[in-house]
Amino acid sequence: LRELGAHHQVICISHLAQIAAFSDTHLSVTKEVVGDRTMARVVELGADERVVEMAQMIGGPSDASVAAARELIASAGSGQQQ
Repeated sequence: LRELGAHHQVICISHLAQIAAFSDTHLSVTKEVVGDRTMARVVELGADERVVEMAQMIGGPSDASVAAARELIASAGSGQQQ
């Protein structure tokens, strides 16, 4: 995916923080039913929101999962420099 992403736009849907950590941009996609219609909402996450979302993927909003999310993002970012 990294090689492909160097020359093309890649959209990857993942529920694994270990994969999501490698992305350049994080989007949150939610849906809700309003009456008889289903509405989808896509929002680009900022840096802090990204950490919170990844912590949720890891195991919920705890200090340990936030720390793990920050570590994953940092290690994935340093991996992209190689």
